[in-house]
Parts: sequence; C-alpha cells; structure tokens
Amino acid sequence: VADRLPRWVADDCRLDLIGAPLRLRSARGWPAVGDDAAAPAELRWDLLPAPMPPLITLRRLEANDGVGFLLGGFLCAGRPVILRIACESLGVCSVDGEERLDLRVTSYLEGFPIAGRAWFVGARWWFKRVRLPTIQRLLQGFHIMLHE
Repeated sequence: VADRLPRWVADDCRLDLIGAPLRLRSARGWPAVGDDAAAPAELRWDLLPAPMPPLITLRRLEANDGVGFLLGGFLCAGRPVILRIACESLGVCSVDGEERLDLRVTSYLEGFPIAGRAWFVGARWWFKRVRLPTIQRLLQGFHIMLHE
C-alpha cells in the first residue's frame, strides 16, 4: 500500500515521478535512507527546469509500525519530514455474499514545516489556507482510492 501513495500523488497532481522502482515491487525497491550511492526518488513539476530542486524527494524508511518515507526537497524546506503508512488487517467481512479483507490504513506525516519556503507570506495564513487543505485533500483522496 505504501508503494502506491507516491505514484498516486504524482498522477493526481500531474507531477513526474523520477527514480521510483517498477510498480508492484513492494517498498523494497525504493532508495533507502543511508544508501548514499542511490539517488532519492523525486517528484518534479515539468514546468520547473532541471537545475531547480525537486518538489519532494523520497527515501524508504524502515518503521516498526508500517512502511515510511523520509521526505525532502523544496516543499519540506530543508527539514526531515517522515511519512509513515500503516496497513493492518482487521479480518474478513462479507459484503453482498462476497468475502472481502477489511483493512485499516493509517497515514502519519511528522515534521512537515508550517510555512515552508513561503515564511514571508505569513506562516499561519499560508498553512491554514494552502498547505493544510492540500495535504488533507491528497491523503483523503488516497484513502478513498484504496477503499474503492
């Protein structure tokens, strides 16, 4: 499930995902934290030239309660941001005579800067009006896609 989030965000926001492993290879193919030989995966906007930093960089992070990514790049403003995705099986349920696996998917975003690079605009206003609604829309859309 964690492997699908960066791909879904790239598709939903019309961004380029560079350096990601092939689909359905689980989270193991992503560049890992501490592996400096491998470049991190990047989410880039095609209108920004290559010398500009990527919007978001991703490195796989081993977590005890799920799979996570260490995020960096322009939107993280130089701070280490951790995105963790936990998927827990709650059991099998029956819906319209079909058996389905009931899952609980939880996503955590830790250390995301309030204002990012736009601190001069007014940190509280920028966070409440722009950053928080964007993050909420993305995570809610991802969870809806998983449940469909």
